[in-house]
Amino acid sequence: MYASADEVRQAIDRLTPVDFHRLLKAAQIYMGGTPYATAKDLLVDVLATAFDAASGGKGRRWPAGVAFTAYISMTMRGVASDLRREASRRRATVARGFNALFDSLHSSTPPIEEALATEEDRPQEDKDSEHLEMVRDHFRDDEEVRWVMKGIMEGVPAREILKQSGMTNTQYETARRRWRRGLAHLFPERRMT
Repeated sequence: MYASADEVRQAIDRLTPVDFHRLLKAAQIYMGGTPYATAKDLLVDVLATAFDAASGGKGRRWPAGVAFTAYISMTMRGVASDLRREASRRRATVARGFNALFDSLHSSTPPIEEALATEEDRPQEDKDSEHLEMVRDHFRDDEEVRWVMKGIMEGVPAREILKQSGMTNTQYETARRRWRRGLAHLFPERRMT
């Protein structure tokens, strides 16, 4: 049995300053290696998710018989752990090759390894890392394109990137075009579709 949305809202309203402080301390411990900028970001996100889950949305629900603060603390721990595991998976994907970026854009040309055959004397991982740095440097001043890159590299759906970034659909699509044009400029040997 799980708490209703009303019960979650009431539990959030009943949090005392001491409860909030303890939860923030727990969030500080858990947030390492996650994309959260502050402990408060993690805590607020989990509180919002708790309410959404109780309302029928996605997320971990508050089981009956468990103290609300314990539930929130353990949920923060679980969310942070999931994010670290996902980040580790993403790093492994990027380490396997820079092609993941191009593949996500449905490139119709051979892999970058073939296009850069003249550099065979360097390990592929070094080349991939260098190319990734070139891309990051090229788009360092374009926040919208950096959001597009985040979505591609982390496997985050466009609707979630729109929500997180505050971009409109038009801004997002325009940023995607700038992204493709930038890649075409940086890597002219690759034709983007």
